Amino acid sequence: MHPQGSSTQPEAYACCATILTQLDRCPAGRLHYAQRLVAGWTRRRLPFHGRVAAFLFEEVTVGFGIDINSISDLISAAHTTTDALVTSVEGKVDVVDTVADAIKLKTETLPSDPADQSDLEDILARKYPFLDFWSHPAADRITVTSTAADIAFPSIAVDTLPSGLTLVRAVFILSIANLKDTSGADNYVNAAGKSIRIMLTGGAWGTNDAIALTMDNQGLFTTGSGERGGPVLYGPDIKATVNQNGTWLVRSDQTARGDALVALGDDLELFDVEVGLRFFYA
Repeated sequence: MHPQGSSTQPEAYACCATILTQLDRCPAGRLHYAQRLVAGWTRRRLPFHGRVAAFLFEEVTVGFGIDINSISDLISAAHTTTDALVTSVEGKVDVVDTVADAIKLKTETLPSDPADQSDLEDILARKYPFLDFWSHPAADRITVTSTAADIAFPSIAVDTLPSGLTLVRAVFILSIANLKDTSGADNYVNAAGKSIRIMLTGGAWGTNDAIALTMDNQGLFTTGSGERGGPVLYGPDIKATVNQNGTWLVRSDQTARGDALVALGDDLELFDVEVGLRFFYA
């Protein structure tokens, strides 16, 4: 047998002598060291003749007290160990593949409306017990005069009320950033029982509206020619009327109800007016 390359027999014996010199320095029982030496030399593709290679192998095995069967057993044991590891890893990969397939199946077959959706909505509603909806944009200025007339306020769009929950309260909110009198005298709402009303789009004022907020007599008081910050006012519970999604119209109605806001003098001006609805759930 002639490995790749070429060499004379003396060169091969010289290589053997070098290896054996190293083996002589190896303590008894250090078979693994000897194996690494032989492997290192053979990896360099030294051109041993078959007879020299046999001689070298005999020196290594006999010198260390290891026979061919023992070496074969060691190799077989090593193969058994590595084969077991490979089998174990392959088994774990199969498990991962099985789990991944199961997850994929679950996600691909999720219903468009999961059965626990209402439970989630209930949890969220309890964590955040109310929902607000506000007019947008705010009214820059609303003027209340001494002559009663219909006064339009911004509308409120309600579009995400949760289903399957119990509405326990709904209230109207009026926010006025600033008040100003232009009459030159103290000014305010000049009568009791004046109100702001709310109605779902498509209804009729005087029939389908409800009182959202009733103003106190002398409410929104402002000194003559004065200017001040405005209040935030909350109305009564109106859930009997306001309980669904839609666009809610807001106005102080004189034409159908006869209870529109009226000021003592001309004029009482309201600036940056926002209106909102707050819904409470249980």
